[in-house]
Amino acid sequence: MTYFHVVALILGLSMMVTAPLLYWNPLEAVIARFLLPPDRPKWYSIVTAALLLWVVWSWYQWVLVPTAFSFTVTIILTLGFAKSLLAYVKYNEYRSLVMALFSSEKLALHVIVGSYLVVGGGLLVLFFLKL
Repeated sequence: MTYFHVVALILGLSMMVTAPLLYWNPLEAVIARFLLPPDRPKWYSIVTAALLLWVVWSWYQWVLVPTAFSFTVTIILTLGFAKSLLAYVKYNEYRSLVMALFSSEKLALHVIVGSYLVVGGGLLVLFFLKL
């Protein structure tokens, strides 16, 4: 099993498991209190730096093993980092957007959950096909 198969399995399973949790009503309070408090937590810098290292490592691995599968996994990981970087740079705007998803923007929440399920399922299909 290659590095990209492990990453595809981890990302695919985490997306498939966490997507339905977005409909759990107490999740809004958990997000507001622990994950997105009014002031940006200190650990956000550490997590963002760790994600950057993971993305750079993935691009390095892609250079070593340039296949369509490794490129797909690396792009998905890079797009996830872009979202994380947005949360780091524009924290207050990102927090208000996420909190609005739970209160008033239910259609947008459905689209996000659906896209998480599709991308996570696609990663798991790619993992099981062993491309």
